[in-house]
Amino acid sequence: MTAGFGHEGDRLSAFLDDELGDRDAMVVTRHLARCDGCTDELEQLRSLRAALRGLPGVQTPLSSAEAVPGELSMPTQRTLGEASVIICMTRVVKCVMLARR
Repeated sequence: MTAGFGHEGDRLSAFLDDELGDRDAMVVTRHLARCDGCTDELEQLRSLRAALRGLPGVQTPLSSAEAVPGELSMPTQRTLGEASVIICMTRVVKCVMLARR
């Protein structure tokens, strides 16, 4: 989303992770001060992340680990995969919460 226009939903995750530059972070901060919807969405993201961090770890069976090609186990690709899962789960939670309204 272009800075200063509309809602900041697409940048809230980056804002939460302190990944925005100073100017973009200031735009989001100002928007949050006057937008209850985006403030609620930011709180939902925080809650979701806390819930995900609280989940127990999962042991991968050796057969599953062997089935993963070596290039996919590189840290960069694994990090991108984890980020994709978090983004997808965030969107699912958002849809569920919107459906409850």
